[in-house]
Amino acid sequence: MDGHGRALECLLEALMEMPNAAATALVGAVMRQLRQKYPDATQIEPGADLKELLRAALSGRWILSGEMVGNLDPEKVELIRVKFKDGDSSQYRIDLPYIWLYLMLSLSKFSDDLQPWNLMDYR
Repeated sequence: MDGHGRALECLLEALMEMPNAAATALVGAVMRQLRQKYPDATQIEPGADLKELLRAALSGRWILSGEMVGNLDPEKVELIRVKFKDGDSSQYRIDLPYIWLYLMLSLSKFSDDLQPWNLMDYR
C-alpha cells in the first residue's frame, strides 16, 4: 500500500460507521481514528523540529544519510519513509503519504511558508 494501508483501514471503518457522511466528516473521522490507533506514530516528541522535517519533505530536497533535519533523524521517525537515490544509499528524500502529511500539518501553527500546505479546504 506504500504507506497508505493504515489510512485506508481507518477510512473503511469510517465509511462503515457513517455511510452517507460528507467528505469533511470522513476526513475528520479518519484523522481521529489514526490518532487513536497509532498514538506513537502521530506524536512527535516535545521540542522536535517538525517544521524542518515538513520543509524537507515538501521541497523534495536530498538529505545525506545520518544528517539531522532540525533536531530529528528522519531515518528513525515513525511514519517517515525515506527514498534513497538510485544506486546511492548516502542520499535520500523524505516521503510522506498525504494523510500523514495532513495529520502533521494539523498538529500546530506553522510559519508563513508552511501555511499554504495546511490544507484548509478539509476543515
